[in-house]
Amino acid sequence: MKTSLSTTICLFLIILFSCKKEDKTYRGNTQAEFPRTDITEKIPFNVTGTTSITIPLQIIGTAYNTDKTITLELLPANNIIYLENKTLTLSANQYSTSINIIINTDSCSEGVNYFSYLRITDSGEIKPSKNYDSCAIKLYKQPFIDMFLGKYSCEESASQLKYNTTFIAGTGNTIKNTNFWNFSPTDGYVIFTILKDVNRTINIEEQDWTDRKGMSYHISGSGNYDSNGKIIIQYKMLEAESDTLYESGTHIYTPIE
Repeated sequence: MKTSLSTTICLFLIILFSCKKEDKTYRGNTQAEFPRTDITEKIPFNVTGTTSITIPLQIIGTAYNTDKTITLELLPANNIIYLENKTLTLSANQYSTSINIIINTDSCSEGVNYFSYLRITDSGEIKPSKNYDSCAIKLYKQPFIDMFLGKYSCEESASQLKYNTTFIAGTGNTIKNTNFWNFSPTDGYVIFTILKDVNRTINIEEQDWTDRKGMSYHISGSGNYDSNGKIIIQYKMLEAESDTLYESGTHIYTPIE
């Protein structure tokens, strides 16, 4: 009976200690670190001048009851991505803060990746965490033509119809309308040419186009776009055989989010 009771107690103690969770609480010196060690930022084509991105920081360990400093450096040094202030103050009793990275968008080339590393240095009052002391920053400036790619809603004045289409990349500064007139055959594109001028001009250079029933037309047009990718264009369709006007009107293309 005693043996059985002793065995039961031992089993209970084994189960109790094996189920006890490991205490993973950090008890070392207070350190600063980046909760995210890599950040990717796309700069829209229509953003100019300087802009900024916010990088979060945090501390592990016990919060200080007085303000403390964290020092940082950005590598490599350049005139595209830079810090206005390399010293950051963490307020008393706080566990997190953030710093702004300044970006000179006018110095960024379209479609080019830029890399920098933000690092917490040893010279501040709060020392860096060994494994999370740096954050990789990747910047990418959106190419001009990308602003016009994707799904659009089209309003057509002549028929009062509203339908969807998709613009895909052409060559150079051109895009291809995959559903012109809501009647394009497969691979039957109409090419739009976009100019980077002060008037924000977009043209349909005269071209031949065949609809899904096999009817052929000479297509042309001109219009304008805005900084959000919206396009308003006046188009003209001539019958290919007789070169007589078949239809003219306005297409209003609005990007679909």
